[in-house]
Amino acid sequence: MRENPGEERLQDDLSPVFPSDKIVCKDCAFRKSGIIGYKNAYCKVYTSEIGAKPNGILFDNKKCEYYQKE
Repeated sequence: MRENPGEERLQDDLSPVFPSDKIVCKDCAFRKSGIIGYKNAYCKVYTSEIGAKPNGILFDNKKCEYYQKE
């Protein structure tokens, strides 16, 4: 029996998940520069006005219709 199952569940819910190093954005001409860079949810195509990149691109290695190899 767990001491505090609620605390364990809270820790699971708050664990960050980051995109893979192999996402298509890695060598895209539209990728964002900086510390997070191509793993960022935003780039020159996906902006805060348009909305973030779909989760499929970030986490499931799906193709991006705007991808342009640099």
